[in-house]
Amino acid sequence: MFYMRLTMLVQVCKYFLEAVEKKQYGWFWVCPNGGKDCHYRHSLPPGYVLKSQMKALLDEEAEKISIEEEIENQVIINWLS
Repeated sequence: MFYMRLTMLVQVCKYFLEAVEKKQYGWFWVCPNGGKDCHYRHSLPPGYVLKSQMKALLDEEAEKISIEEEIENQVIINWLS
């Protein structure tokens, strides 16, 4: 009993993660691993980033200008003014 409860607290259900990634998780979603009898958690861990969101974050990071480049741009703009 204790092991089952510990497993439920630690591991996230792979079917739950798949459903969230595919945007299938919702009010009427039922876990294929036994429904309410599934021993794994059906909640995302704190700080979990979806794969679809990860791509957007990486693209956003690639578009950012570093502080050094921003300072150089400002110096050039001020020098030309």
